[in-house]
Amino acid sequence: MAHIATHTTPVDGGLVSRLVTSIWNGLMAISQANHLSRQVEALMALSDKELAARGLKREEIARHVFSTSYWI
Repeated sequence: MAHIATHTTPVDGGLVSRLVTSIWNGLMAISQANHLSRQVEALMALSDKELAARGLKREEIARHVFSTSYWI
């Protein structure tokens, strides 16, 4: 008489979850950076007079746009 035993190791749900979370966070960071870059480009395209109407100077654009995302 023969006995056969098979053992399988379940996939670590924590590992898969961390991988998916890491990929998601990376995609969100890319999306956020792209949005902020477009905002900077749009403000840079304005004239100095239009910027002044918004209460901005050209040299303050980056600080204004990125101040909500990064500590500047």
